[in-house]
Amino acid sequence: MDTVQLHIGAEPTVPSFPVRSAIPQLAATNLGYLVSNSPIRLSSPLPDMPDMNMSPVKRLATPAAEEPRVKTIYELKLEEMLDIERARVLKAKGEAMQLQAIAVLQRVYCGRLHSQLETKENKKIKKDNGGKLNGNLPFLLTSDEFLDHVKRKEEATEATRTAKEQRKDRRLDYAKEMAEWEEAEIARKARNEDRDTKLKAAKEVWQCDKKEVKTKGGKIKDWKQTHPEPRQSDPEFKQEPTIPKPRLRVKEAKDVGEESGEEFDLDASSEEDE
Repeated sequence: MDTVQLHIGAEPTVPSFPVRSAIPQLAATNLGYLVSNSPIRLSSPLPDMPDMNMSPVKRLATPAAEEPRVKTIYELKLEEMLDIERARVLKAKGEAMQLQAIAVLQRVYCGRLHSQLETKENKKIKKDNGGKLNGNLPFLLTSDEFLDHVKRKEEATEATRTAKEQRKDRRLDYAKEMAEWEEAEIARKARNEDRDTKLKAAKEVWQCDKKEVKTKGGKIKDWKQTHPEPRQSDPEFKQEPTIPKPRLRVKEAKDVGEESGEEFDLDASSEEDE
């Protein structure tokens, strides 16, 4: 496994002995990808950064007032040593709290990067047409793993070709459906306009008949019961609803391929022609 080279700016530096001895040990664990030149994959586990329990920082209690007394030289030296030790402990605790706060922030940052990496790899899997294979595959062309990847590539290529043919056929059918729909809409609007004209004429005739009955002294209320006023909701005048417009619905073929790690082109000419 290629180990990572530590750089400061553009000038390479030689890692210290503890780092040089720790890198091979780290490479043998499940976190070996941290010191490898290979790209980090979604399946790579996140480093575990456990929290450390710490007691809260307490304020020193103000000592109760005592009668002044003369302290010996040994008591004064002991208090001085206690103050020095207390300051050292508080400094170490503050540094530990700083390190833990950095670890928490780095864990949140790694979680965000992990989520973005997952989104990116999921997009690659959806777009994979089987033309790219894992660069870590063995060179033995009769290997079961290699043959399995080639089979997946062929299945994905066939699925892509079938999906393209289905989209092409659907577009042709959609054009015919749209032409038929436009003709049907024109005829529907013409029928609705004809019904509006008939409704308007029927209302004019009804108003004339109403005036005639009123002139002759008839009862309009009784006449309306046998001669209702024409309305838009009457079956002969009701408007036809809009015909639903065809929609272009294409069911994409399910991706068979699934990529991971470093890749190489098995067949550069098998790229999808969109």
